[in-house]
Amino acid sequence: MWRSVLLHEFPDEDIHSLQAVPGALTAASLALHPSGGSVTVTPISRFRYVLRTPLRDVIGVSCRLKLRYPFQGPAEPEPLIRLGTFVRLSVQPTASDQMLVRVKIAGTELRLALPVYPFPQFALLRFDWHTSGQVSVSVDGQLIGYHNALSASARFAVDDLSVGRGDPDQSLTYQRYEIGRLLVRVLTRSDALGTLARELPAIDVPDGDMYRRCRMRIMVDLQRKLDRLRNFMTAINQTLTYPWPDDAGPTERPSFPEVTRVHDLATTAVAALWRMLRSADFTNSDDFLAPFTQLLEILQRTRPDEFRQLIQELTQTPTVPRECREIVEGALEQGRHAFGPLLTLLAQADERITEIAERD
Repeated sequence: MWRSVLLHEFPDEDIHSLQAVPGALTAASLALHPSGGSVTVTPISRFRYVLRTPLRDVIGVSCRLKLRYPFQGPAEPEPLIRLGTFVRLSVQPTASDQMLVRVKIAGTELRLALPVYPFPQFALLRFDWHTSGQVSVSVDGQLIGYHNALSASARFAVDDLSVGRGDPDQSLTYQRYEIGRLLVRVLTRSDALGTLARELPAIDVPDGDMYRRCRMRIMVDLQRKLDRLRNFMTAINQTLTYPWPDDAGPTERPSFPEVTRVHDLATTAVAALWRMLRSADFTNSDDFLAPFTQLLEILQRTRPDEFRQLIQELTQTPTVPRECREIVEGALEQGRHAFGPLLTLLAQADERITEIAERD
């Protein structure tokens, strides 16, 4: 469900050697000259890629930057990655021989201090953020910071991405660093439904304005339900995790076994469902139902009142409007052979949801 926006590994001396969604490099970017698998970014040069069509409703960001940073010049914040006007990763050396890493998402900032700088050899700097509020930052696979409530429920548009400052006013300083690899991925609000729609069995559907209107209404209603689920999962994550490092909290590396379990169960259930859809074989329904049920039990145990309220809201709000039922039921009847096993599986899942929601 995540989509790659840009991958650049600077394999040759051609700045165009990249994989990206449709868009274009700026004129200043074209003046950069990669060499030896990296490119040097200076105060007056910036790598910038402008998307042909902005990505709307972005609810997740994942960035990986292979960086060599022999910092020189004044100790000012140095922008490493920007996505539009809402996402920014920067570093700033301090007087205490530390490097301050700053992640800013939709106006809210997380600051983390690395004990040593610079990076004399290439290091892999990575950060991930999701609209649940979870953001993590790591260097060479080692977690250096985590927060569980950074810009929770935010969503925004991304129309470009850039590396470096590109500020002519900084031309007299000596700040420069090398980029060896850049990977940017995003998750948009519509990606989950789009991925599911592509995996559903293909059937003939009615052609007409009424069907198209019904399809749009159903998609909007499904999006609202997904938003409600995301809000609930935000509460789950904030219950089971804590920010780290935190002066007022634990000093050891964080351990979130319940969150890890939730993630693993969700991943296992989705993978099983995808295999069934692609193979049209639903005989091993427990491959999905077993991890799905265990996931529900953890969610209910963690926040029982909210879980019960969530299920009531989702079940009491029909996904298919009354005026659209005849059209939808007719399409499903024509595709009964293809959709029958899936509908049976969903009915079994619904029974598990209802049973767990009614527990005391």
